Amino acid sequence: MSSYIKGLFHGLGTLLTGLKVTGREFFTPKITEQYPENRATLKMYDRFCGSLTMPHDAEGRNRCIACGLCQSACPNGTIRLTTETVADPGTGKTKKRLVRYEYDLGSCMFCHLCVNACPTGAMYGEIDRRGAHLTLDVQEMVRALERGDLAAVCALVGNVFEQVIDPESDIFTIRRRLTELGADAACMSGSGSAVFGLFTKEETARAVQELLSQDYPRTFLAKTV
Repeated sequence: MSSYIKGLFHGLGTLLTGLKVTGREFFTPKITEQYPENRATLKMYDRFCGSLTMPHDAEGRNRCIACGLCQSACPNGTIRLTTETVADPGTGKTKKRLVRYEYDLGSCMFCHLCVNACPTGAMYGEIDRRGAHLTLDVQEMVRALERGDLAAVCALVGNVFEQVIDPESDIFTIRRRLTELGADAACMSGSGSAVFGLFTKEETARAVQELLSQDYPRTFLAKTV
């Protein structure tokens, strides 16, 4: 009987709590946005998730690298990518290229998991938000490469994306270990797909590759041509 009484009072308490919230909101002033008439002055909050866009430049190019992470992250199967493998005419290396990007607006619940998963668009946005910048002398890097001047190349290596990624990321751990183990320079590639080290001596590079492979199995040794 006592448990019944306690349960009854507990139920009444939760009911009153809910009514308290309802009553407070009932008397809160309401604001009706006169959209689209007020489009010019309408304030959009940072958490607004009502649209998804893939920006293109004047030549119709976008930043998509056809990695498929957005498609994998989507819980509704809203996104479908069609890609193809093409060869770079300059280097002969193959890479994926986006052919068609299909996005079903009717199935989208605007969770933005695809935006968070995107390794390029998300980082570009973070760079714009923070105003991050890094001055890289591209022409001097090209001249150093043409001269075969490894010391100059190592001095010029840099990546602006390193300013906006998580400081606790494995990227910085690997980069630090590379330099501690004898790399002349170490840097993140692109938007974070890999970390590379530059070595003067091949035997040092081989020794470092063997050590790092114990913690990072996908560690490879590459030779410049």
